[in-house]
This record gives sequence, structure tokens and C-alpha cells, in this order.
Amino acid sequence: MKWLLVLICASLFHVHVNAQADPYMDSLFIELKKVKEDTNKVNVLNALAWNTGYYYPDSGIVYANKELALAKKLNWKKGMGRAWYNLANFYYRTGEYAAALEFSTTAEATFKKIGDARGLADVTSVISFIHRDHGDLPKALVYMFKALKMNEALKRTDAVARDYGNIANVYLNMNQCGKAKEYYLKSDALLAKTTDKFSQSISKVNLGSTYECLGNDQEAKKYYLEGIKLCEKINNTYSLAIIFGNMGNISRREGNRMEALAYFEKAIELDKLHANSRGLSIRYGYMAILFMEMKEYKKAEEYTVKAATLAKQVGAKNVLVEQYRRLAMIDSLKRDFKNAFANQKLYVKYRDSLMNEQNVRETAQAEMQDKFDREETARQAKREKEKALMAAERRHQQTIIWVVCFVLAGVLAFLVFIFQNLRTAKKQKQVIEVQTREMNLQKDIIEAKQKEILDSIHYAKRIQRSQLPTEKYIIKSLRIRQ
Repeated sequence: MKWLLVLICASLFHVHVNAQADPYMDSLFIELKKVKEDTNKVNVLNALAWNTGYYYPDSGIVYANKELALAKKLNWKKGMGRAWYNLANFYYRTGEYAAALEFSTTAEATFKKIGDARGLADVTSVISFIHRDHGDLPKALVYMFKALKMNEALKRTDAVARDYGNIANVYLNMNQCGKAKEYYLKSDALLAKTTDKFSQSISKVNLGSTYECLGNDQEAKKYYLEGIKLCEKINNTYSLAIIFGNMGNISRREGNRMEALAYFEKAIELDKLHANSRGLSIRYGYMAILFMEMKEYKKAEEYTVKAATLAKQVGAKNVLVEQYRRLAMIDSLKRDFKNAFANQKLYVKYRDSLMNEQNVRETAQAEMQDKFDREETARQAKREKEKALMAAERRHQQTIIWVVCFVLAGVLAFLVFIFQNLRTAKKQKQVIEVQTREMNLQKDIIEAKQKEILDSIHYAKRIQRSQLPTEKYIIKSLRIRQ
């Protein structure tokens, strides 16, 4: 299907900067001349490779090889890993998948060895792209979910958003449009929270393609128009080519053939700018379809041959089979039955090859989907178990909190009781002390009175004694009288 071919070109890369001349690039070139042959120079070469490689992968390869050579000379493992990662990216962009896979697996091993989790997540995504474009969609999904898990652990919101987009892209290629829409919307929602305008523009392309897949051209146009604004703002001409091609198809379906032609011409111009052979083969095919509908068979044949040639060069069988079918139709209309028969045979050959591959993929996809379903069920069960454990833990914690509260309340009540008793005892002590002081005062008063009385008695006694005769005198007197 045409949307599938377009989406193959719409890979979500992790980082991007416009490679055209700008102050930042100028500063990198100046820095490259001044910096010493150390890790700083490796970093500068890495920045140059990455900032040129998205739009011009051949230039990116040159800088990445220089980066790799210097990193090896310095025996800097991280620098080597990043260089291999860059080379994997750029060879993937040029369609040299064997080289891309070799460099990506080398980068993967290096990042694992040095414990670079971020680098490992990024190269895992590249590996997933290679398997996707090779048609091994189940394997691509395995790597994409691995990358998603890594980026979630690293809390990389922008990378998680791109991973959602990549997963959606595979589901779209599997013709699971509803599933693709679900993941693209997740991606778009996360990207809206970032300042990553480039990825936001790619997200609009992907959502537009998804709604095309669902047969909703009006909703697709809405996202494509948003994508055009974003792409023009940041000069993302690579994605603009995809949008113009898709908008041309919508215009063609709506019967606006001249508008469709204008869109296709814009797309082809941008594909040529980026030497995007795969994209050109797709857009030439679109032009051929349009000219067939306009009954301009000579132009239709011209663009079909161009599309077939490029599709064969890059190994795009899905594109190639459609071109052979169209060439057979054109030859029949020209009454060139010999070439029509030859092209029909090629069409059948590639169609059967694709069908066999598709059958194998569908079987693998079914097995993989079953595996994913079972794993998802297991993950769901695990999540439910974890939720139950967390709920039980929360209840346990609440019980402990309540027990602690009750104990604290009891201790507080006991302290209040002790405090009240202490206050009462203090008051009673104060009363007793007052009473004791009063008693002591009364005692002193009584003792003083008693002393006063006793002193009076003793004084009276002395007076009496002084006035009365003594006992000897009385006894003497009595004897005299006798």
C-alpha cells in the first residue's frame, strides 16, 4: 500500500539539526581548527557528523569516520561507541542495511561494556529501524519495546515520545491502523510538552498517514497542514517531501489533478535535494498514477520506468512490483504485447515473492502478537499483583499509623492525667504548707502564752513563798507550843 511505502521513509531519528550553514555549524568548523587532538576534538567531530548526517548522510559518514579514527587512537570507548552509532545511522539512511546492522551491533556491544544506558537505548532504536525496513516487523517491535523500556527508565520524555511513534509506525506497516493511531496520539501528546519542533513535525506526518490509512482524508489533511507549518518553520525539508507527496495523493483522490501535480513536483524537488532514492521512487510512482488517470501514457511510462529503476537500486520490492504492473498495463495500451507479457511476468514474480515473504511475516507476526498478548497479560497480572501488594502495604501502614496514633493518644492522656495529679498535689502541698505555717504560728502563740502563764505562776509562787513561813519555822513553832 502507498501509505506503507511512505511511512517506511518517515523514520523517527533521535536527534536532528538543520545541516545547512548556520552560526552553530560555523562555530563547529572554527572549533575544529583550534581544538587539540583529544576527546574534545572527538566531540566536535561527533557534533559535525550528527548535524550534517540527517540531511546529507554521505557527509555525515566522512565526519563519523574521522571521529572513529581519533577515538580509537585515544582508546576512548565512549567516543568509539558514538562514532559507530553515527555510522549505523548514516548507512541506514543510505539504504546500506548490512553495514548499518554491523555498526549498530558493534556500538551496542560497546555501550553495554561501558554501561552507557543512553547510548544503548539510542542504538537499540536504530537496530529496530533496520529490521523494520527489512520487513521483519515482529523483530523490529521487540527492539522498539526494548528501547521504550530503557528510555522510560532514563525518564527521557522526548525519546519515549519517539519510541511511541516508532512502535505506531510498525503497527501502521502491519495495517493495524487503530493500534497505530493509539501510539501516535501518545507520542504527539508527549511531544507537545517538549520544545522538539522537529519531532513534532514528524508526528504530524505520521498522524496524517494514519488517518489516511483509516480512510479519513479530511482529518489527514488537517495534520498534514499542521506539519507543513512546523516543517517550514524549522526548515525540515525532508519531511516536507513526504507531506507534499501524501497531500498530492489526497488531491488526486479528490479529483484536483493539477493541485496533485503541483504537490508531487514539490516533493520530487525536495527528494532530489536530499538524494533520497527511496523517496524519489515512491513519488515517481505517484506521478505515474496521476498521468495514467489523465491518460497521458507516455509521461506515465516515463515516471514508471524512473520509479522502477530507483526501486530496484534500493531494493524496495513493494514499490517495484507496482511499477511492473503499471508498465504491463501501459505496454498493453500501446499494443506492445511482448513487453507487456515480460513486465507482467516480472510483476507476478515480485508479487509472489512478496506474498511468500508476507505469509512468512504474517505467521511470525501472529506468533509475535500472541507472544505480546501473553506477555501483556502477564504484565497486567504482575501490575495487578503489585497494586494489590501496594494496597495491602498501604492498609498495613494505615493500621500502624492508627496504632501509633492510639498509643500516642494514650500516652498523651496519661501525661495529662499525671500533669493534673501533679497540679493537684502541688495545690494540696501548698494548702498543707499554709496550714503547717498556721499551726506553727498557733503553736508559737500557745507556747508563748503557756510560758507567760507559767512565768506568772512561778512569780506568784515566789511571792507566796516569800510571805509564808518556812516549813522549819512552822515545825519549830509547833514544838514550842507543845
